[in-house]
Amino acid sequence: VNITENGTKRIVPDSGYNLSGVDVNVNVAPKKAVINAEQIQFTKASEIDNNIEIVGLKTCNYMFRGSSKLTTIPLLDTSNVKDMSNMFYGCSSLISIPQLDTSNVTEISDIFRSCINLTNLGGFTNMGKAFTSSQTLDISSSSIITNQSVQNIIDTVYDMNQNTQGGKATLRLKQTVINAMTDEQKSQLAAKGWTLTN
Repeated sequence: VNITENGTKRIVPDSGYNLSGVDVNVNVAPKKAVINAEQIQFTKASEIDNNIEIVGLKTCNYMFRGSSKLTTIPLLDTSNVKDMSNMFYGCSSLISIPQLDTSNVTEISDIFRSCINLTNLGGFTNMGKAFTSSQTLDISSSSIITNQSVQNIIDTVYDMNQNTQGGKATLRLKQTVINAMTDEQKSQLAAKGWTLTN
């Protein structure tokens, strides 16, 4: 489905697809709907159909911002995405995020700001590989991130010692989450050239 409004592909999940105020209802069940879009924004979504898969993304800037009732997200192909800033800003009910391919991401500011219920993270494949400046993966809004989620992050982020583009990486967590980390986890993260802070 290709719907473009001012150069941006948009979905308003609660009322179908919205194009300049004209609603077009699309039934995607039972087959999976694959949406090919360079950029797509969910406007204050409360629920997104699990039968949707989004591919071809190049930016996720503000993608889910303000979706305060959203608890999960659909499958996303983020392998070509460069900008994830503000991606989940204000998603205060968001609980789980599957592993995301962040191999080409250069910007992650405020990616999880106000995500106070974030609990389960699948990890971030090669996050840091494309960094050209100092970037902070800030998940400090949530005090209930599981230790397994922290391990998933450690296992999947890029070894910044191999970054040749001048990038630096910091992981910011709530102090209570840091307190639950083992010394081995802290050592593993440090060995990858990441700074840990609260």
